Amino acid sequence: MAIEAGGLYVSIGADLKGFNESIEKAKAKFKGLAEAGQKLQKVGLAFGVFGGAVVGAFGAAFNSFTKAGDALQKMSLRTGIAVESLQELGYVAKLSDTSLEEMQSSVKKLQTGITEASEGNAKYALTFEKIGLDINDLKKLKPEEQFMKTAAAIAEIENPTERAARAVALFGKNGVSLLPMLSQG
Repeated sequence: MAIEAGGLYVSIGADLKGFNESIEKAKAKFKGLAEAGQKLQKVGLAFGVFGGAVVGAFGAAFNSFTKAGDALQKMSLRTGIAVESLQELGYVAKLSDTSLEEMQSSVKKLQTGITEASEGNAKYALTFEKIGLDINDLKKLKPEEQFMKTAAAIAEIENPTERAARAVALFGKNGVSLLPMLSQG
């Protein structure tokens, strides 16, 4: 091929066969790179999904723990029982198929009974007396100690009918569901 440039003729020759082969090789390399890039993208997506699942699981666990902690804190405020003691009682309750909510209800009922007995309610005073507890001593204890002392006294009652009746009288309707826990000490 000849080109005229300002009176000069320049002849350019090219071996197009070699040039075309080089282009094909370059295309093949770029195609391989593109396929590798797509594979890496898929792997990255898989890791992203896996990572998202892991982060999501940790997030759900964290959310669950904060809700449980919040519930224990609120229960502590309602019952006067320390959060640590509620955790321990919750664990024991779970082992005996009793819920912490049932236990909370029982503690509130017990606290009402202690207050009523100390204010002269003969029914409650007699119930505490029958299980060998002095109401004035109970009033001096922390709520969790009141619960534990009362539970221990009820657990010592040999007659199952009487034990159930005292549990219901002092712990309310959930008193019966607490009996397996009470019998385990």
